[in-house]
Amino acid sequence: GSAVAFALVLGRLCDELVLVGRTPESGAGDAADLTHASVFEQKMVIRSADVAAVAGSDVVVVTASGKRAERPDRMLEAKANETLMADLAQRLARACAGAV
Repeated sequence: GSAVAFALVLGRLCDELVLVGRTPESGAGDAADLTHASVFEQKMVIRSADVAAVAGSDVVVVTASGKRAERPDRMLEAKANETLMADLAQRLARACAGAV
């Protein structure tokens, strides 16, 4: 997810970038890093928020995955990702139904 966000900033591909992390702290840390990296780029709003903040977005990129275990069991990880994506898809559909 961080690599996609960095590419969006460097490519000047949006006016505003909202990062929704697994935790509020992780999204905020990535937003701060990207803000510092973009100091010489166009004025872009980069912030961390929850899913509700993407309301009205034109494009949404989902790179989320469940927390990885130290000794991963691929089937358990798949189930965790399925649960996460189902929840996320419903919340995103309500927040920005017209987004790509």
